[in-house]
Parts: sequence; structure tokens; C-alpha cells
Amino acid sequence: MRTQKQWLEYKKLEQIPLTIAEHKALEGRSTPTKRLSQLLETVWQPIAKLFEASSEPHIWKTYDDNGNPIWHAYDPITGKDSEWICEEDVRVWLEQRYYQPAVQPPLTTLEQR
Repeated sequence: MRTQKQWLEYKKLEQIPLTIAEHKALEGRSTPTKRLSQLLETVWQPIAKLFEASSEPHIWKTYDDNGNPIWHAYDPITGKDSEWICEEDVRVWLEQRYYQPAVQPPLTTLEQR
């Protein structure tokens, strides 16, 4: 089982958004280099997201106050967020997402003829 610091570092590396309290727990004492790094990260993240064109779902796991796992997923195609308490439910969602028919764009006037 991971320590809280290991979990926070994992979330940071996987680019899972951290809460303000989690940021403070990772920071510890602030140094000029650390502040510059944080500033660059804050500026770079939105720019990187503009160029990210992945249609792959984003899935991550957090824990509630009692230590129970909560699975989260974001589908960039539909823009929907989902949560589950069971890993099996996440797998079912992935299978359904994979096998559902793709949304077809509407036909243009020339294609209808």
C-alpha cells in the first residue's frame, strides 16, 4: 500500500488534478527553483491540453476518507465523467464504450443526393 506522499506524487506524475491541500502536502518548504517550476507547470498545463487530441478515456483511482477505492473515468468523446466503487464496473463501462456504435456526423446536402 502506498503512503500518502507516494500517492500524491503518482497523481502528479499521471497529471491527475490535485486539490489545494494535496499541492501543499507535496510542496513542503518552497524554494525559488520550486516556485519557478510550479509557475511553469501552471502555465504549461493549459497549453499542453490544447494540443492533446486523444479520444482515449482517462481512468484513475482515488480513495475516500475511509480508505475505500473510488474509480473515476472521463470520456473525451462524450465529455462525461463517471465514478464507480468496483473495478469490474469500470471494465464493463470500457467494454460498452468500445463496442457501442460510433456517432456518425450528419450527412451534408451533397452526400444526401
